[in-house]
Amino acid sequence: LISLLAVGKEAGVPIMGHVPNIRRAAALGHMHQEHFFMMGAALLDPENKTNVGLVQSVAPEGLADPAGIPSLVDYMVKRGVFINPTLVAQWTNEGQGPRGPQIAKETAQIAKGPAAAFVPFHVRNLWNRVPADPRQGYATNAAFLRQYAAAGGKIVVGTDAGYRTIPGFSVHYEMQMLFDAGLTPMQALQA
Repeated sequence: LISLLAVGKEAGVPIMGHVPNIRRAAALGHMHQEHFFMMGAALLDPENKTNVGLVQSVAPEGLADPAGIPSLVDYMVKRGVFINPTLVAQWTNEGQGPRGPQIAKETAQIAKGPAAAFVPFHVRNLWNRVPADPRQGYATNAAFLRQYAAAGGKIVVGTDAGYRTIPGFSVHYEMQMLFDAGLTPMQALQA
């Protein structure tokens, strides 16, 4: 990461991507957090001494203590880190987040509807795919987003390009989910 950031800086190109711990990455000059596992890992392991952010089977944000959020928010806001929560990609299963059931129902309808008939079947099938293990930690993520927005942190809307994201619709769902998490309507639109 250090070498990549150095090359990006020299070329004047910002470097974005997945890192295991946003606190450590921000200290090195990485200015973008996509998804919440990076935040969860930073709360669980501020010194980045473990691989907790890289363990696929555990959502670190589900284990993290929300009491550490204010300190991490302050750290990241001072460094100008942009947050791309990708809530719609991670938190739209039944029982996950306040909008999960609505989005699950609507995406199923969209996938089966005649307006999506031009979309290959295997792609429409992905829109309805439900991960085997539901993630934990939505409340921690929502608390982080509220505090980050209130502190002037930079939040961007992005849905991720994986399953459960429908071009066009998912961006609107993402903005609704930012509002559900506690951002004002204007903050969600500005993201």
